Amino acid sequence: MKEKKKIDYDRLFFKMDGTRETGNIEEIKKFTSLEINNKVCFIGFYQLGKVKNDPVKDELVIMENWAPVSEIFFPSSLAYFNVIDWISGGKGYYTELTPYSNTIFKTITGRSEFFLTFDNKNESTIDALTYPDAYDLKIDQETESVKIKYNKKAEEFFHIPAQLVNQELNESLFLDLSAPENRHVFILTRGSIGTKLSLNLGARAEDNLYDFIFETEGIAQKLNDDFEWIHFDFSLFKVDIPTEQMFSRIKSFYLYANPKEEVAGEIEIMALFSGSKEKFQEMLS
Repeated sequence: MKEKKKIDYDRLFFKMDGTRETGNIEEIKKFTSLEINNKVCFIGFYQLGKVKNDPVKDELVIMENWAPVSEIFFPSSLAYFNVIDWISGGKGYYTELTPYSNTIFKTITGRSEFFLTFDNKNESTIDALTYPDAYDLKIDQETESVKIKYNKKAEEFFHIPAQLVNQELNESLFLDLSAPENRHVFILTRGSIGTKLSLNLGARAEDNLYDFIFETEGIAQKLNDDFEWIHFDFSLFKVDIPTEQMFSRIKSFYLYANPKEEVAGEIEIMALFSGSKEKFQEMLS
C-alpha cells in the first residue's frame, strides 16, 4: 500500500501499437477516446488503409519503417517520435535542431554519404510494401544482390530507406545533402531488355507531419544486361530556400521501373551509393 500511495497518477504514460492486428479499428478508437492525458497510439505507414476514412487517423503517430523486432524498429522510430519530449510534456515531435538529450541520446552526427550492399542480413533495407503486387523482391545470398521481378501499370515504386543498417543512436536518421556536390546517387544494377530505372528522393518535413519528394520526371536510365553503375544527378535541382532545406533531411530513395508504363521485367541491384562524385571515385579505387 505504501508503494501505491507513491504513484503519481498524473504522470502515468500509456502507449498502444495499432499495427500488429488488422481488424482492430474499434480498439484503436476506444484507446484514443480514453480521458487520459498521456497517451499515444502508433500505426505503421502501410496499415493506414484501415483508418484512412476515419477521423481517428489524425490522432495517430505514423511510423513509416515499422518492424516487429524492436532492435530494428527503435532506431528508425526516432524519426517520428521523441519519447523524451513526450514524457517531458511535449507532443513528441523529433527535430535534429533540438536533439533528445546529451545524457541519453548524444548530439546528432550528420551524414552526407550512404553506401548499401545486399545480403540476407539486410532484408529490411529494401521493400515494396506500398505496391506488393507490382514488385517481387528477393535477396540472393550468393550474388549479394536483390533480384526484382516487376509487373506494373503506372507509377508504382519500390523503396530503399536512407537509414544505416546498424545505426548508432547519435547518428542522423537523415542524409544531409545540403551541399550540391553531395547530391549524386549511383546504383550498380542490370535489367532485362527494355528496362529503365528512375529515382526520386524523399525528405521528411521539419514538423514530421508530411514527406517531400524531389522528383526527376523524365530522367530514367536504361539498364543493360551486364552490371554497370548508373548515375542520378540532383546537384542542379532548382528549388526555393524552404525546399532547399529539405535536402538536409533525406530519408528515402524511391525507385521506379519503366515509370508510367504497363510492363513486366526484371531488375537486379548489387549496390547503391549516395554522395559526391569524388567520394564515389575513392570508393571504386
